[in-house]
Amino acid sequence: MITGLLLAAGCVVLLSAASLLAGFSVWREDPNITGLGRIFLTAGFVSVIEEVVFRGVILGICLWSLSARTSVFASSLLFAVVHFIKPAKTRLPAEAVQWSSGLSEIFSFAGSLPSVAVLAFGLASLFVAGWVLGQSAVRTRSLWLPIGLHAGLILGVQTKNLFLKPSVADATGHLPWVGPSLVSGSVPTGLFALAGIIFAGWLAHLYLQHVFRSAVPRPF
Repeated sequence: MITGLLLAAGCVVLLSAASLLAGFSVWREDPNITGLGRIFLTAGFVSVIEEVVFRGVILGICLWSLSARTSVFASSLLFAVVHFIKPAKTRLPAEAVQWSSGLSEIFSFAGSLPSVAVLAFGLASLFVAGWVLGQSAVRTRSLWLPIGLHAGLILGVQTKNLFLKPSVADATGHLPWVGPSLVSGSVPTGLFALAGIIFAGWLAHLYLQHVFRSAVPRPF
């Protein structure tokens, strides 16, 4: 778990440095250091819960009847989509609730979505992350490495958001390279983010090759 955390967080640090050098990000003048405790708690809690649900339960169920590659694909796709499903911030009075209220609530999800470009990059980041986490779970037959990678990603991205900010007023101004962080600041967007997640997955692959020397390596 510690190895995964260090791999993912280290990749975020490298990307943050690259973003600073490229002029996409600048240092915040007054970072709220007290937020670090909340970030650590969020990284630990969310990574454990989501890995148990998506890689422990959903991926496990898929593996009962599907191939490993198809199971990882399906669970990664669901992992990406579910993060953008959230109810509208409205309350219906009891007398206004009808049989179709549930359907109306589903259609209202679209109103809370970001722009198409940002949404596409967000889905891509989550899908690739889900693929890396799923492959890690399948190859190790354990949730420890996925939990570490997941926690490291959240910790790295939210800490980066604490100390850095976009160099332009509109966070989408640097797309396709760097975009805003979605889902409570935990999901980075843009080509830099995708490159970082893929690089973390490649490092995890090399780590597993080293640990399981007798196993036949399978690429991500």
